[in-house]
Order: sequence, then structure tokens, then C-alpha cells
Amino acid sequence: MTFWPSFIIGCIVTFLICLGLHSLDVDRIEANNAATLAAQIKSDNDKCNADKEITSNASTKYENQISSLNSELERVRNATPAIVYVTRQASRPNATAPKQPGSSVANAINSQPLISESNDCETDRLKTIGLQEFINAVWANNGQQ
Repeated sequence: MTFWPSFIIGCIVTFLICLGLHSLDVDRIEANNAATLAAQIKSDNDKCNADKEITSNASTKYENQISSLNSELERVRNATPAIVYVTRQASRPNATAPKQPGSSVANAINSQPLISESNDCETDRLKTIGLQEFINAVWANNGQQ
């Protein structure tokens, strides 16, 4: 008769010890996970801030390039005559080019549309280069290539 009460008390004590050890282990795991999570959050925030800095730098650089391009465009527009005379025909030797709007003579072209078109092309080129540099910088910052 004395066996069963001591067996039950032993089982209860063993259960309580196991429960206590399990609680200690869970607390240790949670503390470890909290530290890992805090480190991951800090790492992600640092990467995000670095990406924001890259974005800001790329935007500032692009805006400066476009501003410089627009200044150059104004300088070229002011320095280049609006009408440029063509001395040689691309077709027949005796052909005359039609008069361009704003021109009172034949064999002349209006340079302003050409300058505007070249500005648009240069703007697109700067956009492409800027985007390539931005993407490469973000990838390099995030360990990709």
C-alpha cells in the first residue's frame, strides 16, 4: 500500500521538475529569439536607411545633371541662329528645299526643333544612365550583383 502513494508523489514531483525545466528552456529560447529579432530589425533598418541615402543621392545627381543640361540648352539656343542655311542638297543637285516656317529663303532649316530633339535625347540618355547607376548601387548595397 505504501508503494502507490510514493509512486504518485514521485510522478508529481518529476512532472513539476520537468515543467520547471521546460519553462526555463522556453524563457531562454524566447530571450534568444528576441535578441535575434532585434538584430534583424536593426539590420533591416540600416539597409533601408542606406537605400534611402542612395535614392536621395541618385535623385540629387540626376536633378543636377538635368539642370546643367537645361542651362546648356538655353546657351545653345541663344548662341545658335534660328535659321541654318543648307548649302548642299541631299537629293538632286538643282533641287531647292521648301521654305521652312519662319524663313524667307529656301535651302534653310529651323534649328530650334533639332536642338529641342537633341535635348530630349540627351535627357533620355541621362535618365537611362542614372537608373543604371541607381540600380547597381542598390544591388551592391544589398550584396547582389
